[in-house]
Amino acid sequence: MMKTKPKRRISDYLLPKTPTEISNGGVYVQHVRCGKKNCRCARGELHTAYYFIARSQGRQYKIYVPKSELARMRELVEESRFIWYLVRTCVERADRALRRARQPKRKGIRGSRKSIPIGDLIEIKLPRIER
Repeated sequence: MMKTKPKRRISDYLLPKTPTEISNGGVYVQHVRCGKKNCRCARGELHTAYYFIARSQGRQYKIYVPKSELARMRELVEESRFIWYLVRTCVERADRALRRARQPKRKGIRGSRKSIPIGDLIEIKLPRIER
C-alpha cells in the first residue's frame, strides 16, 4: 500500500510564511461566482472567498487563502503590521533626535543647549494587543 502525499495548492507556495515577508497588504473577503450553471451563485447567492491582497513593485497581487490557513494568515498580517509600526516609530524618533542634535547652538543664553536623553531613542511604548 503506497502512501500518497497530500496535494499542495499553488497558494501554499505563494502565501507568506513569516510576518517579515509581508511589507503591506492584508486578508480580505470577496464574494465570487464559481461559474457553474446550476450553482446558487448563478442565482445571485455568491460564494465567500478569502484572499491575501498586497502590492509589490507597483503592482497589486491577490492570492487565495484556504479556510484552513485563514486564522494563521490573519495572525501573520497582524504581527507584520505591529513590526512595521515599531520600525516606523524607531525611525521617526531617531529622525527627531538627529534634527534636534543638528540645530545650531545658541551662545549667551543659559539653558538653551539641550542634551538628548538616550531614553528618547530607545523607549518605545508598545500598543496593547489582545489575543
